[in-house]
Order: sequence, then structure tokens, then C-alpha cells
Amino acid sequence: MPDKVTLQLAWKHQFQFAGYYAALAKGYYREEGLEVTIRECRRGVFARESLLSGQAQYGVAGSELILHRAEGDPFVVLAPIFQHSPSILVTRKDSGIETPHDLIGKRVMMLPGKKDADILAVLKNENIGMNSIKRLDQSFDLNDLIDGRTDAFSAYLTNEPWYLESIGITPGIIKPLSYGVDFYGDCLFTTDREVEKHPERVNRFLKASLRGWEYAMAHHEEMIDIILARYGVKKERAHLRFEADAIQKCMLPDLVRIGHMNPGRWRHIADTYVELGMLEPDYSMKGFLYDPDPAAGYRWMKWAFYILVVVSLLIGLIAALLFIFNKKLKKEISERKQAEEALKESEARFRALFENVPAAIQGYSPDGTICYWNRASEDLYGYTREEAVGNNIIDLIVPPELHEHVLNTIRRAVETGIAAPSEELMVMRNDGSPVSVLTSYVVLKNNRKVPEFYCLDVDLTQRKQLQNRLEQARKAEAISCLAGGIAHQFNNVLSGITGNVDLLEMIYPGEENLLRHTGRMKKAALRMADLTSQLVAYAKGGKYQPDTISVHDFVSRTLPLIKHAVDPAVKVEVDLPVDSGSIKADKAQMQMVLMALLSNASEAMEGRDNGQIRITGKSGMLTSADAEGFPGLKPGNYMKLSVGDNGKGMDEMTRKRIFEPFFTTRFLGRGLGMAAVYGIIKNHEGWIFIESEPDKGTTVKIYLPAVENIVKKHVVPKPAPVKGSGTILIIED
Repeated sequence: MPDKVTLQLAWKHQFQFAGYYAALAKGYYREEGLEVTIRECRRGVFARESLLSGQAQYGVAGSELILHRAEGDPFVVLAPIFQHSPSILVTRKDSGIETPHDLIGKRVMMLPGKKDADILAVLKNENIGMNSIKRLDQSFDLNDLIDGRTDAFSAYLTNEPWYLESIGITPGIIKPLSYGVDFYGDCLFTTDREVEKHPERVNRFLKASLRGWEYAMAHHEEMIDIILARYGVKKERAHLRFEADAIQKCMLPDLVRIGHMNPGRWRHIADTYVELGMLEPDYSMKGFLYDPDPAAGYRWMKWAFYILVVVSLLIGLIAALLFIFNKKLKKEISERKQAEEALKESEARFRALFENVPAAIQGYSPDGTICYWNRASEDLYGYTREEAVGNNIIDLIVPPELHEHVLNTIRRAVETGIAAPSEELMVMRNDGSPVSVLTSYVVLKNNRKVPEFYCLDVDLTQRKQLQNRLEQARKAEAISCLAGGIAHQFNNVLSGITGNVDLLEMIYPGEENLLRHTGRMKKAALRMADLTSQLVAYAKGGKYQPDTISVHDFVSRTLPLIKHAVDPAVKVEVDLPVDSGSIKADKAQMQMVLMALLSNASEAMEGRDNGQIRITGKSGMLTSADAEGFPGLKPGNYMKLSVGDNGKGMDEMTRKRIFEPFFTTRFLGRGLGMAAVYGIIKNHEGWIFIESEPDKGTTVKIYLPAVENIVKKHVVPKPAPVKGSGTILIIED
């Protein structure tokens, strides 16, 4: 007749106890003459109570067994199945509870007594008293955590986290191992009485159980089938697989023999309990750890001593031999470490240099595959390092018309080993926009058969903009000198004409035919005078009567005077703060500037609906670095005035010529408006430039030196009588 025994589990039927199911299903218990009943845990029925009452002969529990032994319970540990305890406290991640200290003042649901000893050890280890938390009895219902009836729930790493993740709740996990508590888990145990009265049965039960565990850990899917078919488990297959994988990590069957028990580690566990005040310092482990053959253990210790002596002698001999070479070896190791450290430091230095140099550097293989991409390349081309590395540089930034040229450059470098000379290329950004760069090539030959290529690209965009502005300034300066000379000669000629016309009118005051012709002559002369005044303005001459004016007040008062220059269908918006700043300028000339800009903006929107002109301005500092982009400007505080429209815009050729005298895009007109604007602004020590693209509108930006607001008291001079006689001669040049 087989011996009938009962195994009391620590929890409900699940993969956590697969080894015992395997021993039963595969007949290992039967082969050992045992008829085993496996009983799952029920509310209030745990392994400790079942063994003490005699309802079961074997049970599964945690490392708290040593505490029960110290309290007088006659428990004997046969084998720890889990090398690391899977006990955890699980929380909802969205509760913000991540550490034991976050539990203070919170509800914590735990097993009664010391059954969650490793969790209790964590709390004591972190100086968290039991009166600092609200301890609740374990309900075995995870819905208490899900629905907020508790803040933390004692659980197993192999089980409850899967439940939470399966319903979309991210679990928070407090693991004892993370806080220095590393206990055995799921220990198979029995009583002194069972060991004393049935030593052979204990040995057979342990042997069959461990054999079952070996089979279970090698046949996960088969065991899942058995659990689902025979034990009424309602878990999903995916859940049982998750549990099997987690248990594999707790048992480490590939590294440690299943059931291996180290007395030294048990002493460490007991010492931990002592330090936490959970166990008396004079505890005894006598009889606590199962020893199937004490005599064999003694013989093993005797042989182990002999072997230790022999090994010690051998080690001493080897140490003596090694000592001879030790100094030399230490020196070589030291030198090698120094060389390695120097190499690492050098690599780090050059890596930092490459990453932070303000030039785009790319490394690539002979076929164009990118292997290096620094931060400046990310900024210049708009591709991150992850997007660029592994792709071909030809496809990434080289336009189709340059494919053949770049491939030939690489091919020649491969054949000759000599990098091509630096050259200027127009390549592409991530958004498809072109960018002009000065490219320098480097070929690196190393121990590899295939050389590496590096490109260093310098963005020429700002340099070209500055060159264009310098070219524009020089051109405008040359033209202004010519315009000034012409205007001077025109004024001299016009003075003679208008003077003689006045003399004719004085000599023949009653001749209507003559006066009609002289009137026409005077009108033509006035038009020419207006033209020469614009030429003088362009040439930085003309009448210049500066005064401190508020830009906000100036624009507000000038717009009504020049509204005739703007199409009534065009909407004019002004965004100028009252305290936007003041400038020192000739009010009449600045009115000419504003009228010319508004007139041009209005004409640019002919035939377009919803025409809009926007005038904005603000004061701000122009740094030395900023001033480099505006030839002739000095660093300081400037008033920045912008006049923008949503008209038809202009192409690059038109934009470059817009300030030339007599240049116009209209059939009619003198073409001197913008030329005069340029001269006036330059005469006021300012700068003007235009941003425009076809069909995207135009924005004229003006920089004028800002001044502090000065309130002048208007003094009315006392009238004085005019006395004397004489002749007044007025000469205007």
C-alpha cells in the first residue's frame, strides 16, 4: 500500500507549483510509493496551520519559516525551490507609490502574522514602523487594489503584475531585493515528527518533488496543458507562460541545482531578522535544515578538509611561482592601463571636438554609406544622427545634378588615396531647401583595407548674404556719387533757366502768350527740381534738418497725409507700441520714405483680393555679431521698422536692383522712389534691406539709431521791428 500524504500549497493552483503537478502527473510520487494529495490555499487555511494541525504532512512557505521555528513551531526545511523570493508589494503606477517611504500613511494589504516576512523586513530596514502604515488583512482579491480599496497589495512577481498589465494598468513594484533583502522563496518543508517517524518517506517525497520540478522547468507548455485541464485554473495561457518565465528567473535552474540549500545563506537570512529586531540574537538553527544522511555529511566534511589542505599546499606553491613574475606583470599591466587611459582620453577629446566644432562633419564609406554625423550636421541638414547613419550620403543631401560629380570625387580618392581639394557645392536640406557649403575632404587610411572618408562642410549662407549686402552697398555708393554729381550740375542749369524765366515774366508782365509758355517752362523746371532733389537724397545729400521724433507719433500722423498713395481696397495695419522708441531724423524726408514704401506695397497688390500692408516696429540692441551682417552699422540701440505686404513679391534679380536709380518694374514712372529711400536711410546712419519671394509678398526692414525721448520746451521769440534798408540776394544750390 502506498503512503498517503498531503501537500498544502501556499496559494491557489497556478504554475507556481508546477513541479508538484509534474511529479504527480508523471508518476514520480507513485514510483516512490506515495499517494499524494495536493491542496490549494483557502482563506484562513495556510501551510503553517495545516501542518501544525496534522491536516497536511508537507507544505510550501517562505523564509519566515525560521521565525516560526524560533517561536517553537517544529518545522524542518527540505529544499528552497526559489533561489530568490518572488514576494513583492504591487501598487498602481499612477498612484505615485514607488518606494517603501511612499507607503507611509497608506493602506497596505498583507498576509497575517509574519507570512510576508521579507516585506516586513524591508519596512524595518527602511525605518518604517507598522504604526506608520494602515495594515489590512489580505483579501486575495486584486480588485481591492484596482478599485482603490487599498494602496498596496502583497503579491508575487510571477502573478499579479500580469493581471494589471492585461487590463491596461501599469503596475508599480516594490521588490525586497532592491532594498537589501534577498530571501529564499517557496520552501518545501515538513515537521520534526515526520522526519523522526518517517525518514524514508521524507527522503522519497523530496526526491520525487525535485524530479518533478526538473521536468516542469524543461516542459513549460505541457505543464500549462496539465494545469488548465486538471486543476480548474481560469488563467489564460499567456498568463501561465508569463508566470513560467518569471519563475525560471527566480529558480535559476541553469545555474543552481533545483532545491540547493546553503546553510550559510540561511544564517545570513537569520542575521538579517536579528538586525531588524524580528529574531533573538541567540537563535538556533539546530534541526531546522533537513539532512538526509548526517553520517555521510560528516564523512564529506572530513574528505573536504583533506582536500582543502592539499589544495592549500598547491595554491601556496603556485603563489610562490607567480610571485617571481608578479612585479614584472604588475609593471606591464600598469603601463598598459596608462596607455589605454591615455588612448581613451585622446578618443574622448577628439570625439568632443568633432561633436562641438561649429562645422558639419560626416564620415562615410567608399560606397557613400554614412557612419558618422555630428551635431552641426544635424543643425545644418535637418537630419538627426539616427536618421542619417546607415543611409547613403548621395541620396540624403546631394542633388541629382551633382550625383556623378560626387561619385567621381569619391572614386578618385579610393584609387589615389588623396582627398579632392575643397570646393563650393549647393546641396540639400531635409526640407528640400538648397544650402551653399564649402566642402573639404579627408581620407583616413587605417589598419582596415577600406579607407574612410570625412567631409567638413561650412555653411556659406551668412557669408553670401554678407557679400551680397557689401556688394549692394558698394554699388549703391558708386551710383550715389554719380547721382550726386549729376544732381549738382542739374541744379546749376535749372537755376539759370528758372532765373531767366522769372526775368522774362518781370520784363513782359502783360504778355499772355509769353506767360503761358514761361508757365510751362517753370512746371518742367519744377519737375526737374523734384527729380534732382530725389537724386540728392539718394546721394546722401539734400536738406537734412534732424529732430527727435517718436516713431509711433510720426507714423500715426503721417498716414492720413499720404493715404492717397495707397489703393483704398488695401488694408493698412499698424502694430507700433506707444513706447516703441524715438529716432533723430528729418521728418519731411522720413515722410518721403514712408510714402514711397506704402506706394510700392500698394502697387504690388494690383489685381489681388484681400490686399494687406502691415507696419510694425520695436527698438532693440544690435550686438557686434549682428552688426557684422550690416556694413556700416555700429553696435547699439536701434529702431527696427518693417513694412510688409502680401503682394506678388519679386525675384532675386529684381530684389538686387531695387535701389538703383531709374530702375523700375513699371512701364511708367521715374524709378527714383526706392533709390531716394535708400539714400535717405543711409544719410540717417541707418540700414535698409528687403526680403521677398515671388507670390509670397515683400517686407522692407529699416534700422535707424534709436535715441532717448527728449521733451523740448517751445520758446516763442519776442517779435522785434524790422529796421533798415538794403537788398536781399537768395542763392540756392
